[in-house]
Amino acid sequence: MTCNNVILAQPQAESNVSYTIPEGDSARLNFTPEEISGLSIGDNGQLVISFEDGGQLTITNFQDLADSGNLIYMANGTLIDPSILTSSSQAPSAFNNAETALASQTDATIITQPQANTTQEVSMQAGQKYVCDFDPANAATVEIKDGAMILTFADGSQVVINNYEQATAGDLPAELTVSDGTVVETENLITEATEVESIEEILQVAQTEDAGEEIANIEPAAGDEAVEDADLAALAESLADIETAAGESGGAGGNSGYGFNSKPVEVPLDSPDAIGPLGPTKLRYEAPEVDPGNPIVEEVLLDADDIPTISFDEKAVDETNFSSGSLLGTGTIVATYGNDVPGAISPSNNFQIVSPFGLTQLMSGGDPVVVTTTSNGYIATVNSDTVFTFEIDPVTGDYTYEQFLPVDHPDATDPDDVISIDLGLQAEDLDGDKSFSSVRVHIADDGPVAYDDTVALANNQNTANGNVLTNDDKGEDDGVGVAVTTPGTYN
Repeated sequence: MTCNNVILAQPQAESNVSYTIPEGDSARLNFTPEEISGLSIGDNGQLVISFEDGGQLTITNFQDLADSGNLIYMANGTLIDPSILTSSSQAPSAFNNAETALASQTDATIITQPQANTTQEVSMQAGQKYVCDFDPANAATVEIKDGAMILTFADGSQVVINNYEQATAGDLPAELTVSDGTVVETENLITEATEVESIEEILQVAQTEDAGEEIANIEPAAGDEAVEDADLAALAESLADIETAAGESGGAGGNSGYGFNSKPVEVPLDSPDAIGPLGPTKLRYEAPEVDPGNPIVEEVLLDADDIPTISFDEKAVDETNFSSGSLLGTGTIVATYGNDVPGAISPSNNFQIVSPFGLTQLMSGGDPVVVTTTSNGYIATVNSDTVFTFEIDPVTGDYTYEQFLPVDHPDATDPDDVISIDLGLQAEDLDGDKSFSSVRVHIADDGPVAYDDTVALANNQNTANGNVLTNDDKGEDDGVGVAVTTPGTYN
């Protein structure tokens, strides 16, 4: 099963955005701890992240992430451990408090397992702290080579920790742990330790062995009187046991032992003729020359996985313009996919009301509006009537928002108050990486406007007749004007 990395962006100031992380996916928060004012866990297990600018981001299934052991990271590598946060108090916590659910050592370097068939290299320094967001025991092989620790996984990915032996052997050794603080015991992980002899050592051993063999095979020079008879007898006895190199078994003349007087003979099956003994300098044995700067093993560099990007857009419509027909808003969302195969733009099933009035339900004519996600956008209905539609082209990103009915605005004192809605979108590449954004639509009200009425009376006239609603604007919200009469005398 493919594990996708979901990128969550910081919402707009004073707005609330909710996300649900798909099962099996990991999440990365595209903001830093300095931008956060507090964290809290809701009654339903949701994580609420509050920002300094008044915005709020909610991860609705955070409790499920904690139960499955998933981890969440921020843009600077800071770790949010769900199991620590969900086991602490439910009350909001200051982000920089010591009891925060972020990794207790924010100065630690986070080492993540790379994507399949890619390599991540880390240069370890003495006295520094390093945290693995994976279990090193799950590596297929762990080896120490040239002072580096190399962890190779079944999916072809590798983590290379350079300078490992030196950084962990000094007076102030580096510390390597997993996310829960458990120290990684290297001795229990290593499956292969490779000690490579230098070329000089190999050649020195080879030369020493060759020299020993050459000395053993040297015959005493003719006429050398320094060799004792006993030594000569022992040498002759050992040489007598050596078989002839080729041809006949006879030695030279009447000499005992081995001689070099064998002759080539004709053999069947068209085999080559025997060539007799070879001189001591006919064969040369050498170790191949190896250039240390040009190793035999080639290093294969794999491209890092690209994460798609998706733009944000916003449009404004005014219900005053219903007199001319439906309200339209059009635009284009831009998505990029880097070196990955382009995917598609689609609705993320995330509709939000962004309003200073704290609205949680969109209404039209006093009835609740139901918003449904479609294959290429959203549709909102009330009592089977269409309130608005939103459609987006998955390839070009061109979108159209069309509104057919007014929505209820809560501020009775402002005939032009605005309600904003977010229509969530996502860009997904071919290997499943996703990024999220939205189109924000600002809907302005069209409240009633009452205008003053005047009438002229003659000197002998006591009564004035007329309609105080005729010149008033009821707006588009099906308003009903009410005339109030006050008895009295008017001058």
